[in-house]
Amino acid sequence: MYCLLILLHKTRNNEFWNGRNRQFCKRAKSKQKFSSIACFLSFSRRVIIQDMPTQHVHTLEWLAAKKYAALCVTGMVDHHIQYISTFPHEIRKKILFFVQRTSVDEAVLCSLLSPGDVRTLDFSSVPMSTNVDFSRVLQLCPLLTSLNISNWKLGKIPEILRQSLTLKSINVGCSINFQDSDLIAICQSCPNLTYLDLSRNDSLSDVGIVALASTCTQLVGLKITYVDGITETGLHRLLETCTNLETLNIKGGSGISSVCRPAPSLTSLNAKSLSSIKSHDWQTLLRPRFDKFKSLKMGETAFSLPQFEPF
Repeated sequence: MYCLLILLHKTRNNEFWNGRNRQFCKRAKSKQKFSSIACFLSFSRRVIIQDMPTQHVHTLEWLAAKKYAALCVTGMVDHHIQYISTFPHEIRKKILFFVQRTSVDEAVLCSLLSPGDVRTLDFSSVPMSTNVDFSRVLQLCPLLTSLNISNWKLGKIPEILRQSLTLKSINVGCSINFQDSDLIAICQSCPNLTYLDLSRNDSLSDVGIVALASTCTQLVGLKITYVDGITETGLHRLLETCTNLETLNIKGGSGISSVCRPAPSLTSLNAKSLSSIKSHDWQTLLRPRFDKFKSLKMGETAFSLPQFEPF
């Protein structure tokens, strides 16, 4: 409960919350578990936060957020969920960090997101038992730029995204039954993508990659590790079209047997375990701009470093 106090009093600079202070105290008194918080409210406002070093306050905020998220999940704060949206952005951000990784409660989630200032969401750990309308949830985030829904098991991803024009980064790696049609729908809904993670989606093929290359031409980073259905045909089209591509991870892509000259902007390449590509091909591909790479991972390939000496 001490941690929860820290969380509540950190909102002392929020005028709207301060205006609701007495109302919250009255509600808290009706709940025995929160009566001590109500009684100690004014004292801790003056002492606990103001006399504490900033570093300690930051740590206690995270502890408080974790405690508060646990109370939300167990339904112990249902009587003032409507006030969560009045918490300062940084406090809501910390609570959201824990809430989105648990058995998400839609009412709590919507209250946290309703101010519309959240830019990053991570639903990669949401359990299958969750009963949340994620389409509605994402509509509350008009500024959302980054979404992690890897390991997704809760239905069709395109139905969730719809017209998410602000999204710049999406992670849909290891999602169940993710197919080319899903990728095409995402490309149409999110044409401004700059980063995409499609790792370990076994049903993908060149069809989806070609659609990606044609639609999301602003891509800067792409991760397609261990996707056997993608071949050099799709990869070549991607490298020819996405001229701003800087980071490419094709580790474990057994369907890729050759590579073309990379985009001029490419500075990071992970091609581990691409054993079917010959040493001569690597030399032809990388030698002209070998000194431009900031990161080059070539383990378990026919790549031979001595061929590129001197540096």
